[in-house]
Order: sequence, then structure tokens, then C-alpha cells
Amino acid sequence: MRITKPRTLLSNREDEILQLIMAGLSTKEIAAALFIEVQTVNTHRRRMMKKANARNLHEVICYCIVNDIILLAELKEVFRKRIAC
Repeated sequence: MRITKPRTLLSNREDEILQLIMAGLSTKEIAAALFIEVQTVNTHRRRMMKKANARNLHEVICYCIVNDIILLAELKEVFRKRIAC
């Protein structure tokens, strides 16, 4: 599921990592799932924070919601799946 609109603030990889963060995966789990290094995940996190002028990932997510980068209907679905587990 893609949670961002095309041509947004985030790169495809950043979008992918943000989806996994919101799904509740840890940095190590994200790295394993995407077959990349933990350091690379952290680099993408830092880039997302810089692009959104955010101090933490919560602010990145809020920025993305306010600017329609994350669609609320799809965000609700992510959380419904988390709660159902």
C-alpha cells in the first residue's frame, strides 16, 4: 500500500520506510525487511526530518498528514491492522 501521493516531499524509499515505521517496525526490522543497513535506515529518517523541518518522526508524520502526503483513510487502515494483531 502506498500512503503518499506521487511527486511528494518524500522519495520512494523514504515513503517505504515511513510506511514501515507507522506499521510499528523497529529500525533493525526495517533494515532487514528492505535488505539495507541500519545506518541507511537512519540516514533516510534524518532526511525525512530535514525535509519536513521536524525534530522527530512524530512531527514528520504530522507534517505529512497536514500537507496531504499521507492520506487519512489509508493511515486509518494501517492502524486498524496494527490494532487487530
